[in-house]
Amino acid sequence: MNITFKKQSIASLLALLSTSGAFAQEVSSPINSSSEDELSLKEILDVKVSVASLFEERDLDVGASVFAIDHDTWKKQGARRTFEAIRTAPGTMVYENNIFQAGPTVATRGFNDPGQIPSISVLLDGVNMSSIYQQSAIQARPNIDLGVLDRIEMIIGPGSTLYGSDALQGVISLRTPGVEKENLSASVRGGYFGNYQSEVKFAKELAPKLHFSFNGALSGQDSQNTGAKYTPMDIQPGVQAGMEAGGAPPYPYFVLGQSGSASSTLTENFVSSAIVSKLKYEQTEASFYWTLYNAKGFPGPGISARQTGVQTYTPNTAIGDTARLDSSLFMGKLTQDFNLPNSVDLQAMGYYWGGNNSAAYGASAGDVVLTNATAQTIGDMRTGISLIAKRQSDANFPVRIAAGYSLDYTKINSAVETLPGLAARSFAIEGKGRSINAIFVETDTAIIGRTLHLLADAREDVYSDFGGHLSPRLGLMLQPTDNSAVKALYGHAFRAPSALELLGNGGIAGNGNLSPDTLDTFQLQYMQRAKHWKYDITAYTSTWTNQVTIDPLTITYKNATGTPRAYGLELGGQYDLLANLRLNGTGSYVRSFGNPAEGGGTAPYTVFPTYILNWGLDYEIPSARVSISLMNRHQINQGRYIQAAIPAPGLGSVTTPGRITPATMADFFRTDLGATWDFGKNAGDYQLTLNIINLLNRDLYQPAIISNFNGQIPQTGINDTIGLRARI
Repeated sequence: MNITFKKQSIASLLALLSTSGAFAQEVSSPINSSSEDELSLKEILDVKVSVASLFEERDLDVGASVFAIDHDTWKKQGARRTFEAIRTAPGTMVYENNIFQAGPTVATRGFNDPGQIPSISVLLDGVNMSSIYQQSAIQARPNIDLGVLDRIEMIIGPGSTLYGSDALQGVISLRTPGVEKENLSASVRGGYFGNYQSEVKFAKELAPKLHFSFNGALSGQDSQNTGAKYTPMDIQPGVQAGMEAGGAPPYPYFVLGQSGSASSTLTENFVSSAIVSKLKYEQTEASFYWTLYNAKGFPGPGISARQTGVQTYTPNTAIGDTARLDSSLFMGKLTQDFNLPNSVDLQAMGYYWGGNNSAAYGASAGDVVLTNATAQTIGDMRTGISLIAKRQSDANFPVRIAAGYSLDYTKINSAVETLPGLAARSFAIEGKGRSINAIFVETDTAIIGRTLHLLADAREDVYSDFGGHLSPRLGLMLQPTDNSAVKALYGHAFRAPSALELLGNGGIAGNGNLSPDTLDTFQLQYMQRAKHWKYDITAYTSTWTNQVTIDPLTITYKNATGTPRAYGLELGGQYDLLANLRLNGTGSYVRSFGNPAEGGGTAPYTVFPTYILNWGLDYEIPSARVSISLMNRHQINQGRYIQAAIPAPGLGSVTTPGRITPATMADFFRTDLGATWDFGKNAGDYQLTLNIINLLNRDLYQPAIISNFNGQIPQTGINDTIGLRARI
């Protein structure tokens, strides 16, 4: 093995931190990828993404900050569920709990109010997974098995110009394998805590121009039995103003933080399965999707209560702060491409999906749902059509343009909830539907060749239940060379109020007068590519208006009166230290203020770390077909929330939930190890993989998005996974 130092400038060490701006980190090309045992410049420049434009284009050319990661890379990093795969995206936090159920919360660039529904749009092969229920697929569809996905792309920051509502803080685009590349492979992985992952992939041309593919996956893990503490919730009788509906019994007050702490056990076991099948003939493609996710014993919302009699509640009888979730989805999609005169391409798409989501918290260890647990079962659907026409620029027409129209309809078919001490019943959001008409245009105008060009995009969404909203995006891009870019960008994004926020449920009162959340972001990016290194620098500032949150005194959804704001810096890149050794990583710094949950004003978003650093070393031994990766994650200056209670004036001893109280917690530092060994007659025929999570066996805690387990969630100790893949 011939290892030689390369000659790069010291300035290129900025690549120590990876993937911000429009840097697609994921494309994990081998270190030795050319005949000269070096990463070719063409490979670096040809990294393309599709999430940030109606055209597929280089990360250097898009008008947004993007991140991307492929299947092999997230396997090497040990990701087991969908959103674990994007943990290394700059300025991004993936929390392990949310206020409603056993699922994650994703936040970007400093914003993460505990009362806020995640404001990031999730797409599956271009189809929006959000429904009117929560306007959040992150909570409703928390896991699309990674075994049927090929790639994940992400917009970090506003994305409403392309995708409408929900894309306030970003867009996560899940992409399944294409149908035309022939493949037959299978893999199985297993390890500590009964962790297992298996997948099978098949793609073949059945007849001339007729292609078929099938991808299936099954994964899960057994009980981890992590001990934890949480704050019990004592309940006293009383009528919560604005929370009575349909003549039902009065809802009780929730009295928080009055009983010290109690013990709970996190089993965190889950089973996930998915099937994706596609059939394509010439320019027509039909796709079918089915997913199932069952999870129990995951972190709950931090409060739990037990009824001891009709309208009689006693303290210190909590049944365990855990949560469970059963989620399923079926989707069909049909696409048709047309080649029209004058170099115009037309894409037509129609889809339908239906899903069910059954969630509960306060269930003992998550193994059974007790009658005194809080539970909701939602059946929802979404269907739509879209038409997009695209034309590339040329010598006679210097404007690249795409324009389109879409019509979507989403409805809650069923909605049943159970509150402690009350019988299961339908609630107000059942039958609620919404239609959305949208027109959109994207333009890229060359002012001075490809050296200077103007980006001007806009989208108008018209909602059947609250009106229209315009989302513009503007940018000026300077590209002095083909491997560098300077971008000045502005983006406006919004999130429409969900049915839950408009109509409420048994625990939180709705508000029919809500306005959409809006976010305005300005950012400046510099991107540079070279043969052995690349780096990006992004500076941004964002202002959030009309943030929808929960009033801690009335337990009612409301628009916050202040204007939360954030500013920060994101860095990214990679640097070839030796011929077979590469340094890569991502990093971010953020300051965010105006958190409604902490009283607004200058109050910070406590549980979003000020500094996040992901960095690693990749080492290859070409002669042995061995690759070794060491990965590290630091979360510095992170905080947690502890619930407090505020007396309700005039109601005697009855109290209502108060504002959360911020508190400090230890920094987070985890080291993981990944290794692969390719063997067989041809490279890629067989592959052994090894992942060791928390290699140094540290006692680690992640901040909770809401006050559970005293504001922090314990992490498991050292654990490993070993896998085998065979490809024909």
